[in-house]
Amino acid sequence: MSNLVPERNDDDAEPRRVPTTHLGKDCALLDAALNEIECASDISDFSTAVVKHGKKLRMMADRAMCLQKAAADFQLRFVACFEQDIRAGTSWGYATTCNVLSREAAGQPGIEACKAIAARVSRLDDDLLGNMQCKTLSLLASSFGRHSAMADCRNGTIRIAAFCQAKSELVQRLNSQHVSLLVNAFSKWPHEPTLRHAAVAIADEVVRRGDYRARLSECTPQGLSTLVNGFSMWREDESTRKAIVAIAREIRRRDDCADIGLSEFIPQGLAVLVNGFSKSPEQEGCRHATVAIAGEMLKRGGKLSRFAPIGLANLLNGVSKWPEEPPCQKVTIAIAREVLGRGNQIVCFNPHDLAKLVSGFSKLPEETASRQAAGAIANEVVCRVARLSQLAEQDLSNLVNGLST
Repeated sequence: MSNLVPERNDDDAEPRRVPTTHLGKDCALLDAALNEIECASDISDFSTAVVKHGKKLRMMADRAMCLQKAAADFQLRFVACFEQDIRAGTSWGYATTCNVLSREAAGQPGIEACKAIAARVSRLDDDLLGNMQCKTLSLLASSFGRHSAMADCRNGTIRIAAFCQAKSELVQRLNSQHVSLLVNAFSKWPHEPTLRHAAVAIADEVVRRGDYRARLSECTPQGLSTLVNGFSMWREDESTRKAIVAIAREIRRRDDCADIGLSEFIPQGLAVLVNGFSKSPEQEGCRHATVAIAGEMLKRGGKLSRFAPIGLANLLNGVSKWPEEPPCQKVTIAIAREVLGRGNQIVCFNPHDLAKLVSGFSKLPEETASRQAAGAIANEVVCRVARLSQLAEQDLSNLVNGLST
């Protein structure tokens, strides 16, 4: 399963059409950013400038130029000083810098800078790792996880995971944000034994906290979604399953809060939770949490227009595990109507999402909307018949089983 958690990324924003009168101001902002980054004398000043201007520059081309220049400067001036700055207590600047440079706008120079730090992290001994704060380790791992194809990033993350696993007291000191960042990073390499063992240790800690009244209330909505998505990568482990159930109980607890409920969760986050809970359909806690989320979707008028195809597919995949529940039935019908309402846009859906949608609709074959949506997907499949050989075996099976219903 790919990482489904929606991560805010300013690089994905639509390019701004800046009025001509503002172009001079934008040029001045870029010049000021490049000058401040170049004049930074230490990693603390450098990271502060990179973070500030990475957010401040409005034009995507300017932001890319600034961050790519910063990445080159970072490699040239600071990477070799990493261990020295760890001893000096200034390693946080490296984490915040990598967090910015590991994003798309920094391009290949950003990837190379991130790899360089990851390679050095992979060779650190316990003493040096112990000199770094929890927030530094978790943010570095999160940055490395954005480039899962890179061996250096994998090895750096494995070293952090091994250190966390060996230091049980460290895991207990992690706050909710550290926990979600680490689990998200570890989940990028689910087949690595060290990362799995570290994720299980964190899962045990989540369960422990969940046993105390409202201890998971410290988690943000996105943090809870991230944890469920990450733990579901190792759903064969009892500890991760228990952690998912603990989070399901927290969702129920929040839903019972009349004033706020689940209103703070973004739609994509709710879809991620439902998809994760659906991996354990035998757990009553996951059922109750999914019904609560379905109820929240209905409170919002079943508005699904903001969902990307993968979000619709994951939401349906989850609620369809409990088709006998009225809220889940209603959300399924709402998704069917949304698919029909998108008309020709269905050509943008990838085969995996189409297969999951058909499988979900097949759970309510007596509903007109479900049948019509499945029919629309069948027509799209016919148009792609020459490419069916490219589908994964499970996707083909889901399509055949779903359409045959």
